[in-house]
This record gives sequence, C-alpha cells and structure tokens, in this order.
Amino acid sequence: MSEEIRFKYLEELERSEALDGAQDTSRERRRKRRSEEGNESPKKKGRAKSDSRGKSREESSGNTVRKTKRGSGAEQTEKKRKKKSSDPERSVRNVSVSEKGSGSRRHADADRAETGRRTSGRKKGSANRRSVDSAGRVTDWDAFLEETARLEAEDSIRQERESRERRSRRSNAAERRAREEKARRAKIIRIVSVLAGVLILFLVVRTIIHTVRSHGSAKPETDTTETTYNGIVTSPHSSGQTDTGETTTANVTVAPTSSVVSIDSSEQLTTLFEDWEYVPSETDVAPEGDIVPTNDTFYSHDMMKRDLYLLRERYPDSVSILRFGYTADGRDLLDVVIGNPDAQKDVIIQYSMHAREYVNSLLGMKQIEELLKGMNNGTQYNGVAYSDILQNVRLHLIPMMNPDGVMIALYGFDAIGNETIRNGLYECWQNDILLGKGDPDILAYYRRWKANARCVDLNRNFDCGWETTIGTTQPSCSRYKGESAASEAETKALVALKDAINCVGQIAYHSEGELVYWDYGSLGDLHVVDEQLADLVSGITGYTKESTVSSNQETAGCSDYFILECSIPSITIETGVGECPIYIDQWDTIWNQNAQVLPAVAQFFAQQGE
Repeated sequence: MSEEIRFKYLEELERSEALDGAQDTSRERRRKRRSEEGNESPKKKGRAKSDSRGKSREESSGNTVRKTKRGSGAEQTEKKRKKKSSDPERSVRNVSVSEKGSGSRRHADADRAETGRRTSGRKKGSANRRSVDSAGRVTDWDAFLEETARLEAEDSIRQERESRERRSRRSNAAERRAREEKARRAKIIRIVSVLAGVLILFLVVRTIIHTVRSHGSAKPETDTTETTYNGIVTSPHSSGQTDTGETTTANVTVAPTSSVVSIDSSEQLTTLFEDWEYVPSETDVAPEGDIVPTNDTFYSHDMMKRDLYLLRERYPDSVSILRFGYTADGRDLLDVVIGNPDAQKDVIIQYSMHAREYVNSLLGMKQIEELLKGMNNGTQYNGVAYSDILQNVRLHLIPMMNPDGVMIALYGFDAIGNETIRNGLYECWQNDILLGKGDPDILAYYRRWKANARCVDLNRNFDCGWETTIGTTQPSCSRYKGESAASEAETKALVALKDAINCVGQIAYHSEGELVYWDYGSLGDLHVVDEQLADLVSGITGYTKESTVSSNQETAGCSDYFILECSIPSITIETGVGECPIYIDQWDTIWNQNAQVLPAVAQFFAQQGE
C-alpha cells in the first residue's frame, strides 16, 4: 500500500470512529432522558428535557457553555452551526507522522483534496455504489481502497499519456526540422550542380565556337602555300586604331601543320641556317623616312618580318637575315646579323622571350634600324664610327625569340594554326582558372601570356638548375619549366645558334623594372667581365644593377645558362615600369634609355682581349 493510500485510510478510519462514538453517546443520552421523563411530572419533564439538552450540549463540547435565553430561529441556527464546528467528536483526529514525511504528507493532503473533488463529482451519478454513506463514513473499506487506487491509476495513465504526447510533439518537431534541413541541403546541392553544369557547358560551347571559327578563318591558298589567318590587329592601347583613327589590319601567316619542323638535335638545326626568304605583298613598300613605326607598342611577328624585309632592301650590304629555327606552330626564328662577316667575335642579343613583353621587339627593331642608318651615314660612338666598331665583332640580333607567344598575347589563341596546340591552349586556360592563376576573361588572360604555344616558360627551360627550379607543375601561362630541360624548339634553336658561332657575350631584353641583372654566380675573370658589362649598360640606361644571386631569382633562365654552363658573360636588361604589356606612353623614355646600347656593347666586346 502506498503512503498516500495509507494516510487516506487512517484519516477515514479516525473520522468514522469519531462519528460512531458520537452517535453512540447521543443514543445513550436519549435513552437516559426518556427513562427520567417517565418518573417525573410533565412540568418537571419539560424542565428536565431542557436541562438535559443544555447538559448534553455542555458534555458534547467539553467546555462550560454559558446559558442564554432562547432567541430567534436564526440565532439558534447560528449557535448550532458554531457548536457543531467546535465538537471534537465530529473532528477527524490528525495522524501523527515523522518529520521526515511531512513534505510527502502535504503533497498527499493536496492529492486527497483533488481526489475528494473528483469523488464528490462522481457521487451524483453513482452514490449507491460508493464506499461512504450519506454521513461521510466509510462503509466498505475494500471498495474505498479500490476506488482510491483506481483514481490514482487513472491519474497515472493520464499523466503518462500527456508525457507521451509531449515527447511525441518534440519528436515530430525535431523530425520536421531535420526534414527541412535535408531539403535545404538538397536544394543547395542541386543549385551548385546546375551552376557547375552550366559552366562546363559554357566552356565546351566556347571551345567548339573557337574551333569552328578558326577553321572558318583559316583558308589555304593552295596545297603547297602557307595558311593565312586574316584578322583585325587590335592593340590593347589603341583599341585597333592608329593615331589618325584608321583601323589597322594585318595578315597573321603561319605554316601548315605538315611543315612544322621537328627539332631533335642541335646538329639538325645547323642545317637550317640559311638566308631568310620573304615574299612581299603589294603593300610592302618602304616609306620615305623611318621604316619601323613607333606610334604603338603593339608589334606582331608579321609586322616584324615586313620591316626586316624593308630594312634589308634599304641596307643590303650591311645586314643579313638567317632563319635558325622554327617554333612549334611553324613560325620563323630569325637572326639579324650586323657586322664584319669575318669578325672573330659574336654577341647574341635577344628580345621578347616572354610573350607579353613584345615592347622589346619594337625596341630591338628600332635599335637595328638606327644602327644600320648610323653605319651608312658615319655616326660615331665614343669618337669611333659604327662601321669601324663592327669590324671586330658581329652582332646576332633576335628581335622576337618567342613568336608564337607574342602572337597569342596580341591576337589570342586563334592566331595558332595547329589545332592540337590550340586545343592545348584552351585546356591550359581552364586549368589555370581552376588553380586561381588565370583570368576567367579570356581576353585579359591571353594579354598577360608569357609562355610559348606549348604553355612552357622559355626562360625556365634552359639546362642550368632546371631540376631544382620549382615554378608551376603543369602547363601554364607562366613559370612552367617544361617536361625536360631544353624541351622546346625555341630553346634548342638558341643553343644551336650559340654552338654554331664564337659567342663571347649574351644580352637578354625583358620587362619590367628598369634593372640590369648580373652576378649569376660566376667566379674569377668571368665575374669581373660580367660586372664590367653590367656597369656599362647601367651607366648608359640609368637602370639599377641587381645581383641575381642576392635577389634569389629562379634558375634555368637563358642568362644563367650562358654564364654558368657556357662561361659567356651575360646580363638581363629589364625595360619599362608597371605591369606588362607596356604601352606607348612609356616608349619615348625606353628609347632614350636604350638608344646607344648596341654600339656600346659592340665596342665593349670588340675591345676585350686587345
């Protein structure tokens, strides 16, 4: 039996005993009064009856009751109510419990009150089945206990049902939140998938469009002639217009795929050193004044070939042009030779090994024109005529060391005639975008192009520290060193040219920074001569001397190779300021700084060993 039921049981037991005792006392008193009334006179019986009532009231209360005169019915009723409420026999005796259970007793009292209210409500419909009589006494303890237990069971069932309902609501809310979160994630995944699909589709469609467009624009003249790409020459600076507002057009000539020379060895290249042939068009007519235009730094391989042809036509006895190799896309690598054919010293000066630095090709062509002009009109340097300086040394000038790359930087990937190479360029662009290196805007991307058509940085491809050069690990617009040292046609051609002549010096023109790089780690006399050359060029140009070793420059470059592997004094000249490509607003400064470099360098090497 639970503690609450036990308390109810004891309480009802005490109350029932008190009621039974009070009834027994009342019956005994009535019997006694009737006995006494039988022996007295009626008058005395009335007084005795009244006295008996007063005495009974006094005995019932257990206190001395002050007798009062009879009053009104309302007063008598009020007195009876008060007396009844103070009768100890009608009160339920409290059950004493230990102090430890006092808290539980209070809760039990509250529960009993609630149970009483429910029981009183049920009494109206089923009074005959209850375990208490009309006086509130327990008549059937088994039924009473059963009813109490049943009520408690109903409360327990109700509480359990409410608890289950609360748990169910919480569970349903959690499941609903989980479903909503899952639906949100699925929606995000669908959106990302759709965007990725759209991007891939865009790239594929763009590649197809470029392929179809290039096929439509490449029209062979005959089965044996070269393929010509006709396009608009659009300068990043002039937006495709000259200073007079006219649109500039040019033909980008590339060799057909079948005529691309496969270069396997330096010995094979030496057989290609032959006079360069050029078939002029009707518009290739020399102007009255200077041949090389300087109104825009936008200078293509075809513009260079036209100007070289016109310069050779104007100064046939002072210059010769050799083709010493081909690029991967079949373009000529040209060596402009100026000086005594019998001279015992050769100096190589090359320009635009990095594609976007094509301002240096324009600079080299202008230096060639001024040197040829000075040789024919008696111009002097340090009191010595140009023609006399060039009796003891021969200059090998390569105005465009990376023709394919320059054409990409100027015209984009469509300037490449070989379809396989062109597709590789688009793949390179997409990979650079994924690596965060390339610009998603393809126009901005190829204008910053540095590599050749095979996505190799030529100034990281020479066999000097190539194994330790890091750069990038896959084909890219810059800093990819290639599959192996000297893997590229341009690199092999330059090495072959060096091996075919008596090279005593090498100068590489790059951009930007207005610097003269030297000190590649050479020692002894070679280090001394290299520093003298750097001092000379720095004094003429006003550029700052910079130690390559101290500035921790990457190796596998052209100048590294010449000085460290071939023991040939070499320097690198960096023209212009700001990011490449360099625009025409810097041209006057660049020209004034470098106008006298060729005669000065020729005189420097002519005097070496005298």
